[in-house]
Amino acid sequence: MQLGRFRWVALQLEVLRGCRNRDQVKKQLSRLPKDLNETYDRILGRIEENDRDDAVKLLQWLAFSHRPLSLAELAEVVQVDFESRDLPWINSERRYDDTDDILRVCSGFVSMTDYGMLKITVVPQNH
Repeated sequence: MQLGRFRWVALQLEVLRGCRNRDQVKKQLSRLPKDLNETYDRILGRIEENDRDDAVKLLQWLAFSHRPLSLAELAEVVQVDFESRDLPWINSERRYDDTDDILRVCSGFVSMTDYGMLKITVVPQNH
């Protein structure tokens, strides 16, 4: 439970850092989500529609990988088309030009370790 509170606070601070003036801060403070689940719902809602498939794919790879993955490795992952009729194939035009875009697409759900690897930072909630 404690970890969830810290994560909730960290995510709220991240949103508040984006405010450019006191009025925006006041408005944002009045609209804070009640809990971590609502916070995650808002983050999911902010993912642009054209990034949603990539976000799902990237988060799945991070969640089920046997080891941490780097931004460069994840930039390769988005190229794989698993929905082709036969075998999965590589579509090199889908590779991210700027690997930091992966952090933006998965914002709020991943963080970078000290060793340059990505990890999921979602805290599971008990209902």
